[in-house]
Amino acid sequence: MNSNEEILKPLDVSGFSLLELMVVVVIIGILAAAAVPNMGGWLAKRELNSASRVLYSHIQQARSEAVRGNEIVKICFDTGTTPDSYIVIGNSSGIIIPQTSLPSNDLSFSSINFSGIAAMASNTTGFDGRGLSLQSGSITITSSKAPSADNDRTITLSSGGSTSITP
Repeated sequence: MNSNEEILKPLDVSGFSLLELMVVVVIIGILAAAAVPNMGGWLAKRELNSASRVLYSHIQQARSEAVRGNEIVKICFDTGTTPDSYIVIGNSSGIIIPQTSLPSNDLSFSSINFSGIAAMASNTTGFDGRGLSLQSGSITITSSKAPSADNDRTITLSSGGSTSITP
């Protein structure tokens, strides 16, 4: 073979061309753009679930403290602050759980409904020394960012002291 023929002979090169690479990058960009709006709703729903579970566990802790100390423990909800908050107070032991705010301004107590003892405010509940609820009712936490079909969680407190979360 002539040396000129060796130079002009095509090389066996494997790999991607620049055009193929750019097409793949564009496809990934389109898929990512479609996923981002769904991600926002997912994060808001996750935050709502987390706030509901924290409040649920604080209610359970209040009940445990009431039984342990054989005292009345109250949970007072405040919707006048931003974000909404609550505090757990024992009659003789003082503050059990300090003022706790919902983790975001996107979350709020949309409904606080307690009934039972006339001397207690409607935004207050608690437990006696036997672990029974002073006022049964419910608290609803709503997210302004979560998808509207699934944007609230209701924590229900029965007169027997049991607590549950419903979507």
